[in-house]
Amino acid sequence: MISNKKKQTLMSLFWPIFFEQFLVTLVGVIDTAMVSSVGDNAVGAVGASGAYLNIANNAMAVVSVGAAAMMSRCVGAGQSTSAVKTRRISVLLNLVVGGVFTLTFAFFTEPILRMVGTAPEMFEDAADYMRVVGISCVLVAVNFVFTAYLRALGRPKLSFVSATIGNAVNVILNAVFISMGYGTLGVALATLVSRIVTLALSVFFALRLPIEKSEHEIVPATIAIARSVLLIGLPAAGESFIWTFCNSVNMTFLNGMGADAVNTYSYVMQIANMLTCIVHGYAQSAGILTGWNIGSGDLDEAYRIPNKAFKAGVLCGLPINAILIPTIPFILSLMTDDPAILATSTPIMAIHLFRLFGQFGNNVFGMGIKTAGDAKFILIMGLFVMPFWVIIGSWLLGTVLGWGIYGYWIGASLDEFSRCFIMWARWRSRRWEKHCYCEK
Repeated sequence: MISNKKKQTLMSLFWPIFFEQFLVTLVGVIDTAMVSSVGDNAVGAVGASGAYLNIANNAMAVVSVGAAAMMSRCVGAGQSTSAVKTRRISVLLNLVVGGVFTLTFAFFTEPILRMVGTAPEMFEDAADYMRVVGISCVLVAVNFVFTAYLRALGRPKLSFVSATIGNAVNVILNAVFISMGYGTLGVALATLVSRIVTLALSVFFALRLPIEKSEHEIVPATIAIARSVLLIGLPAAGESFIWTFCNSVNMTFLNGMGADAVNTYSYVMQIANMLTCIVHGYAQSAGILTGWNIGSGDLDEAYRIPNKAFKAGVLCGLPINAILIPTIPFILSLMTDDPAILATSTPIMAIHLFRLFGQFGNNVFGMGIKTAGDAKFILIMGLFVMPFWVIIGSWLLGTVLGWGIYGYWIGASLDEFSRCFIMWARWRSRRWEKHCYCEK
């Protein structure tokens, strides 16, 4: 066998995935704290450019989301050679996708920032950060696949080790480059080097895992594997593109509100992202278990896993969010002394309590639906729900009614909440079962 899946439970998968996500996010918070020594506009520049770099990350998820689903299902079906072949094909596909974005950010950073109306006072810093970090897109694309492979095989601790060492390199180089006066450019260079280290370790661990071939396994053709990956990955990435587009429009609204709104978003989002690590931890661990059970043909157990993960996630995440409501001004005061940012942070975290509940349902049940192969439903649903709440709702609340950044957060919360219940209803209906298969 190439995995230790029989020994794994929801929580045994959750913890290494959560800590890996948490460390990545923590480094983002540390980046923010270090960049804040340069100035609040530098923090806003990193936050603003980072929002558009997420577009690239979502595009690269076209392959990695589909690869993760198919590899976990192949492992559940005992098709180890098919899982390895899926990894190889997915790496080639993501080399192309990541390469396109690497070239785009290398040569077209300034036009992109001008097009979205980046505030003049942070334009230069945003351009430096986006260009250097954007060059590493191809590294991120390939690492997505290797991370998914290690997790699908029941070895999330190995991807956690890779991320931990890479993040340690990032923090150390941040301190070095900022002390040398490189500012946001130094933070970007540290990110680039750390991603090289993380990818090298992920590849090393993946290639060292033993593979036990089965004489009875029929390995699908290359075209069949690529088709299976893209049938899940393309709709899932389409959903991510819609979300990213909607939030990019909202970033344009925030840019129009001035540097204070953008800076507040950048600071508070760092804390909110740490809560999202819990969401992703439960969603991805549930997705792995769901894939294994679909591959082995146990659809009843596959159905129970996301329900269990959603309940556990809500009971874990919402109390932490509640604690952050009165304490976030103190936390942010360690990074900034701007009274406007500190005063705004508490109401935003109160609103985020509802957004977090929606994120748990949206991500956990959504991951189950994608893993089952019913990703088209998510795309069609997102095409109608997200623009309505994230763009129209946020615009009405934030701009027309004058609620500012609060309106933005309420619109985003209503989007997550709506999709949460739609995803739950789809999962409960079990209509996704007709899409379950594993290439033979």
